[in-house]
Order: sequence, then structure tokens, then C-alpha cells
Amino acid sequence: MFKRETNTLRALHGLNTPFKEFAYKDLAYGPVERSLDGFLRISDRYIHGALVTVSVDKSIPSLFGPTKKAAQQGLVDLLSANDLGEWGHDEAEKLLRVCHAIAMFLALLTHSGQRFLWMSDKDAITEDGGERNFSNTQSVFVHALRMYTDNEYEIYGFAKPFEKEPFTSDLLSLADFAAGGIQDVLQIRLKAKDVKDSAGKRRIIRWLGSSSLFLSKVNLVFMMNGEAMTCANVVLSAK
Repeated sequence: MFKRETNTLRALHGLNTPFKEFAYKDLAYGPVERSLDGFLRISDRYIHGALVTVSVDKSIPSLFGPTKKAAQQGLVDLLSANDLGEWGHDEAEKLLRVCHAIAMFLALLTHSGQRFLWMSDKDAITEDGGERNFSNTQSVFVHALRMYTDNEYEIYGFAKPFEKEPFTSDLLSLADFAAGGIQDVLQIRLKAKDVKDSAGKRRIIRWLGSSSLFLSKVNLVFMMNGEAMTCANVVLSAK
């Protein structure tokens, strides 16, 4: 139903000719702006699942140790020693943050015999190069997953975004909307920064703060509270 309804919406607003992704940075683009309310309504009505956003305050040096240098060097050495690729410090930190976050939620929400597909953005942790490739990322994820569950899955699926494929593109767009909206909220609340306002952004943030019958929206943030690291919910209320 989600696929059918979004295809109808895309055709109505000319988003397939040429193909156009829904993206937070393009909310002012006319066809996207005009179709946004319908897209969000369709997502609430027909997606059975959870949209999870995990944010980390930049004041936290690393999630894997008390100091950035020591923690990240340990990650780099561990990955290299286990033939999991050669990584830079910041890349190794991001890799482990992403893999552990997804693994924890996958362990909570699935059971043996199911299939899963992790479709990642094209970024530093999925690049193919001489020192590492996407298969290394997949191996790291499977290692992380084993820390949280003994489930055996029928298919372990991994992919980068499919080119001009509306269904998966639209699902990824929801994650992009959530990440952009939560980042703006936290920049304002925690950093007292001026963030460029727009009607589209307000609609996204209002949607994130609205309940749905089938789509759960979970927003977590890691922050420093004195010398202690804490994890809290980002509570939004639609007005």
C-alpha cells in the first residue's frame, strides 16, 4: 500500500519525470513542498515499523572510550588485526556507532528465520577502496550483531541506495527527514544556534512529534552531563 500510494502521489506531482528524491535539503522545491503533507500522511498510515534517530553531541569525544585518541586508535587497531579493513580514526568511530545502533534495534525487533536488509547511504563507511570495501562494513556489522542476539536470519541483506528506485528511495527519505529535523531541534535547544526556518521544516518536526497508529518515531540523543555521558529521549509535541 505504501508503494502504491507513493507512486500515485509521485505521478500527481511529477516527481518521477525526472526522478526526484524527497530530501530535507530540498523541502523548498515546489513539487516536493506540494506533496510533503501527502507523503507524510501515507507514511503514517501504511508503514508498520519504527523510525529511529540516534544523535550524538559533538562534545562527546568517543562512544567507545574516555578520550578520543585512545578510543579511536584502539578501534583502528582492532579492525586491522581482525582483517576488517584499514580505517581512519573518525571513520572507525562512525562505523562502530552505526553498526552497534542498528544491531541493538534489530536484535530487539526481529526473531530467527526472518530476513533483513540494511540499505546504507553512500558515505565513508561504505566506500570501496584499496584498503577496505563494503564487505568489511558488512562483516563488522555481523560481528556487532552477534553481541546482541543469537538469532539466525534467512537472509543477511546489505545494499547501497538503488538508483532512481522510488520505493526504497522514499523509505530512506523518511530517515533523512528525521535526521534533518532532529538535528535542527537539537541545534536550537542544546546549542542555542540560529537555524534557518521554513514551512517544510516545521511540518517535518510537527510530524515527528505526532503519533501514528503503525509507525513509531523514536528519537534518542547522547549528551554529556558534567563528566557523565547520558542518553535521553528527544521529546517533541505537535502544536
